[in-house]
Amino acid sequence: MLFTGAPAGAQEMKGPDNMLAKNMGTIDRVLRLVIGAALIAAFFLNPDAGYRWLYLIGIVPLATALMGSCPAYSIFGIKTCKTD
Repeated sequence: MLFTGAPAGAQEMKGPDNMLAKNMGTIDRVLRLVIGAALIAAFFLNPDAGYRWLYLIGIVPLATALMGSCPAYSIFGIKTCKTD
């Protein structure tokens, strides 16, 4: 048996099925943007809080909102945007 470089059953990801394809709708993006911005703002406005660094988790929803793509949505096949 020849080795082709890809495991059995693996599919090549190309086109709109790739990990960074737009898969988030407007409401989803706005909610992520607001939550991410609020967490980042709390990081700067609450300097004496214990576990203050946990506010930095707001970078994740903020980044995914700005990209319009959620890698977890891609893995699970979820799309909240309108399809053509």
